[in-house]
Amino acid sequence: MAVPQKAPTDAITDHVIGVFYAANRARRYLAGMNGAIAMPLSSVEIGQAVNAYGSPLARPELDACVFALDREYLDRAASG
Repeated sequence: MAVPQKAPTDAITDHVIGVFYAANRARRYLAGMNGAIAMPLSSVEIGQAVNAYGSPLARPELDACVFALDREYLDRAASG
């Protein structure tokens, strides 16, 4: 089986994914008797990543992209 090639990307896509990963490191969790549940990212976590690393995108556009990635991340985590 051949090793797949890296998917084509661009600087803006890489930036949005990088901001998502940075914000994800600050994710909050709700802990209870049955374990911990990941809470959705908020604009606070995204803002912390932007303050630390900067962004060429307007915040509303960046927030919308990161929130969409976060929904996908949480959906996949919930499905197992």
